[in-house]
Amino acid sequence: MPLIHIGKVLSFAPNVGVLVHEEALDVSAEELFQAIHTAYSHMNNQHLFEACHGGMGPLAKYRDLQYEDYLRLLEEIKAAEAGAKAKKSHTRIRRAEFNSKRSHLVLAMLDAGIPYVCTAPGCEVLDHLTVDHIKPLSRGGTDELSNLRFLCRQHNGLKRDLPEP
Repeated sequence: MPLIHIGKVLSFAPNVGVLVHEEALDVSAEELFQAIHTAYSHMNNQHLFEACHGGMGPLAKYRDLQYEDYLRLLEEIKAAEAGAKAKKSHTRIRRAEFNSKRSHLVLAMLDAGIPYVCTAPGCEVLDHLTVDHIKPLSRGGTDELSNLRFLCRQHNGLKRDLPEP
């Protein structure tokens, strides 16, 4: 559980509240008020709250943090979250584009009379099939119908993009 220290004046955490230290007697009332106000303004911080109530999140591994270090960690967490959000968004866009292209291939295969069934020997799966390139695109394969087949997810996952013998 992290305990955040504002100088030697006070410490705070959502699960213990604000702890005013004896050194607070040596500061002005305004400085003490500012420290208390700052502490309470962070009591509902999601990351601090999760760390103090359940030991979860990126701050959970810390015990004692100076306020400045705590703020720096919050900025790092925000940057990491923004990166993760951007990655998720761009992955969604990429998948949508990929799936759009795959949908055209599926329709072309079905229009050509290719049965919608996994082509792995003995497999008769009929749903959630993937379009598989017999000769992988990375090895010079194409999207020609003669190079395409349907595979279930399990068999597609077992297939390896290995060099040709």
